[in-house]
Amino acid sequence: MDKVRQENIDFAAELTRYKSLLKLQTDIEKENRQYFEQEKERLKLLESSTALKARELAKKTDDQDKFIKSMRQKLGLTRRTERSASPSAIRTDGLSGPYPDVDVLSDFSIAS
Repeated sequence: MDKVRQENIDFAAELTRYKSLLKLQTDIEKENRQYFEQEKERLKLLESSTALKARELAKKTDDQDKFIKSMRQKLGLTRRTERSASPSAIRTDGLSGPYPDVDVLSDFSIAS
């Protein structure tokens, strides 16, 4: 009879330990779910913030490109390669360039 009571006490203690472990595990899972939900929300905000920043930078880049194009037009500059240069841009003295009357000497030229 005493042996049965001792087994019952042991089973009750083991059951109590398992219940506390189960509660601990349940609490950990609940905290993890909350953490992951918060992290998911944070990443969504980060994603939208990054997308907004990308749109702002793209708009800024487009505005700068428009400004550069308008300045090139105002200054009369165009993008030409030597192959696509017009005949009027080729100098008769063998040098190419749109400004035949301008002589430019650098610091490294032979004349200096």
